[in-house]
Amino acid sequence: MSDLKNIFEATPDNILQLLTSKWAYYIPAYQREFNWDESKAIELVNNFCRGIKKLKNDTNSQSFTFLGAIISIDDKESILPKPENRNDLPSEIHHIIDGQQRLTTLIIIIKALDSLIKDEMTNVKNKLTENTHEPEVGELIQITKKTMNQFKTSLISKIEKRDCFFNDEPSYHEYPRIIRAYKDCWSQGQDEKYESEISSFIKGKKNENSHVLKIYNQIKPEIKKRISEIEREIFTQLSNNTINKIFGTTGEEIEFKSNIIQDNFGKLLSLLFLSQYILNKVCVTYVTVKNNMNAFDIFEALNTTGDPLTAFETFKPQVIENIGLDKYDSSENKKIIDELQVYFDTVNKRSKSKITKQTTSWLALCYDKKISDDISEHRDFLKVKFNELNIEERNLFLKKYHSIALHHKYFILDNKKINSELLNKSQCELVKVLLYFIKQCGFELITPILSNLSDHLDNEVIAEDEYIDSIKAITAFSFLYRSAHKDSSGIDNAFRKIIFETYNNHTNLKETLINILYEKFKAEAHTLKSMFIEKSIQLDHYALKSVTKFIILCSIHNAQKNDELGILIDGVENCYNAFTLSNFNLLNSIEHIAPTDQQKWDTIKDSENLNKIGNLTLLPSKTNTSISNKSWDEKQALYSILSQTSQDKKNTLIKIYKEQYSRNPTQIDLEVFQPQVSSLCSSNEIWTDSVIKKRTINTYERAYDLLIKWLH
Repeated sequence: MSDLKNIFEATPDNILQLLTSKWAYYIPAYQREFNWDESKAIELVNNFCRGIKKLKNDTNSQSFTFLGAIISIDDKESILPKPENRNDLPSEIHHIIDGQQRLTTLIIIIKALDSLIKDEMTNVKNKLTENTHEPEVGELIQITKKTMNQFKTSLISKIEKRDCFFNDEPSYHEYPRIIRAYKDCWSQGQDEKYESEISSFIKGKKNENSHVLKIYNQIKPEIKKRISEIEREIFTQLSNNTINKIFGTTGEEIEFKSNIIQDNFGKLLSLLFLSQYILNKVCVTYVTVKNNMNAFDIFEALNTTGDPLTAFETFKPQVIENIGLDKYDSSENKKIIDELQVYFDTVNKRSKSKITKQTTSWLALCYDKKISDDISEHRDFLKVKFNELNIEERNLFLKKYHSIALHHKYFILDNKKINSELLNKSQCELVKVLLYFIKQCGFELITPILSNLSDHLDNEVIAEDEYIDSIKAITAFSFLYRSAHKDSSGIDNAFRKIIFETYNNHTNLKETLINILYEKFKAEAHTLKSMFIEKSIQLDHYALKSVTKFIILCSIHNAQKNDELGILIDGVENCYNAFTLSNFNLLNSIEHIAPTDQQKWDTIKDSENLNKIGNLTLLPSKTNTSISNKSWDEKQALYSILSQTSQDKKNTLIKIYKEQYSRNPTQIDLEVFQPQVSSLCSSNEIWTDSVIKKRTINTYERAYDLLIKWLH
């Protein structure tokens, strides 16, 4: 047990104990600003009112309202800014890790009650003076004084003034009990400042833009409304004994339900009753932890409703402390940190946790470290790695973090589009098309690789032609690897290795990529093609739609038909550019040449061939809808129309089609031309299993021959 006490201690505290303890509270920089809305604050008040209603059945004084756990770190050393005189600090300072929103709301409620009690005291001042001789009124005055003193002690922490030893009587300097990092400074000197919303609120400074003040102005009238309900509850449901217990009266029981109280001081009594209930019957489990890492682990274990602090949020103060608060505001790193914060804050809560984990884990891969999904590993990596680096390396570390986050924003955040900042790194249309295919296939781990390459380009480490070659090489590797496997088959591990390689040494990229392929296919240079084709032709290619679409485009690039059905051969250079943005957007549907319903075509005997790449082609979606499930003869007629480059010839074939099939092919996009489509009508041969097998091999051979060039 003694060992555990060196890690953390947990105590049950009521709100009075929590807020009048010997320590003061410090909200670290990584904590978000107070952001509870009116509904959450009102719900907290409602919880207290429900607790009061339960008192009528509380015969043994066991009823209470529990607000969960508050987690803190006992830490006086890492306060920022530090006062000029360290002796000005409170004797004990606890950093709030979890519970800031509840703690701030409690402060707001206490301030609201304090104000309402003072208002009511003004209203009944004369009646109090007239009836001070009545025991219950005298006791009510004493309870009022006690409550107001407790409120002040809850809000204000006192420290002896530096010069108090010159005086016979000690005097005290008053601090707000809660302050926020960077914005506030506990001090008795000129550096004393209270600029955060919570500290300035406690000190009575009015800031109309303060969210704390906004909630105060909303919650105060709500409490006022609840007081009439509490007054009714006190005088009709609660015993006098229960009221005395809440007020903590000693000696003879006071008759608080007397006519004089009901007629004159019912509202004041109810305000005091609610106040004393909150202070004494509302409780928390207060957890004090000895170090940051343990604190966050405990927080994650206990936190079931709040938003966990991300690794970035707990890392940010470390950066500020390292640079120095006086230099931070004018530093380049502040801009980096602020832009990271803005991006992480723009996404929804669920995405924020995922994105910060992704970007941090990708940053770790740049330093050859793989971390799990455990957030404590992410925090530990950022803290430890940053401390290991020298000043220049730390700057590069932050720039890399920033770059990875930006590329996440550019490449992944929008499900369909790629941000122009990344898309226009090169004006080469091929690069734009390749990036869209990488995105469409869900290769998210290529994002930090793109970040590395973009940084090299921006820093003039590589020229644009090298950047283009690198994108082509990464694409070729990804699709050769993925198109030969029915699942990812460890490709993410390959990407992780490439992330490290491209961050540290871009010159060996192609060599690294080709060596990974040799290892994966258990092949050498002269056998890689045959091993690739052997694996690829066995797969259900329709299930790999985005991969298959890309492989088909590779096969038709600079291709022309020959006399054999479905087979393509090399055309002259630049005879057909498959990699255009127009093709990417237009050829968006994979069509089965022989339909999957085998009863339609009796020429296909082996159903496994239906989803092979040799039985698939690319068409615009509306064209696919029109062509699908037609007979082979009718499909060939339509393919012939699509494959014509001469408008006169196209019109002639449309006329023949109308006469033969008694319908107009109006839904077919007749402007689309593809060499692959023309190869499907180059022979009068019937579409069979044998044709599909030959065309499958031909497609993969052509794709391989193109992609392997990009890797050399």
